[in-house]
Amino acid sequence: MDDAIRVNVYSIFDMIESMTDVERQRMLSLVSLNRRTKVTRKKGRIADCSLIAGYLLESDIKKYIKDRLDSDVEVLDIKESEHGKLYIEGEVYKDINFNLSHSGDYVMTAVGSMPVGVDIERVGKCNKRIADRFFSDNDNIFLNGISDEERKSFGCTANELYTVFWTMKEAYLKWKGTGIADGLASFDIDYYDMSVKGEDVKFTVSFTEDRRYVYTVCAVNGVEY
Repeated sequence: MDDAIRVNVYSIFDMIESMTDVERQRMLSLVSLNRRTKVTRKKGRIADCSLIAGYLLESDIKKYIKDRLDSDVEVLDIKESEHGKLYIEGEVYKDINFNLSHSGDYVMTAVGSMPVGVDIERVGKCNKRIADRFFSDNDNIFLNGISDEERKSFGCTANELYTVFWTMKEAYLKWKGTGIADGLASFDIDYYDMSVKGEDVKFTVSFTEDRRYVYTVCAVNGVEY
């Protein structure tokens, strides 16, 4: 389907551990100037994680362009809007949307013909103290008032539920294209409907096999993957 969003979650631990100078230079030669600039501002393992994340995202974009436009692209010309939203320079690519998130040993990518936001986080990044500070009043009323029985019916521990909310917040702002500039408290999550109140978007939430990480996709009408 033309409007399908392709979502991938990669475990990059082995790639990081086996990274050599030769492989590092090979990847750098294949990613956009935008990504190379980001990588050179970092050092050590953090730089390698940024490089691998960019390489995987741009590889997925190139596959999408090949399948959709029957065109081979060696290096993408990726630009950044004033709000930090990435896009590919060129009229022919104007309908290609993509998003990236990486945390710890995982990278998450999404590419498609409609706006999409993704976020992956290690479970436990967000807790009650952080939620009280950054989430909306209605979000915290829900989180602080939910019973253990109801929370368990969602299949989440307390730490998992807080982290799920964080990923939904981040994914929505990335879908919107404003990043965290609008603030995590500027909108309310409807957890029962897996949506943002007042917006025609849906969330798809999943866990890695070991349940150490939770990842979320935000798009109009949701995403199946």
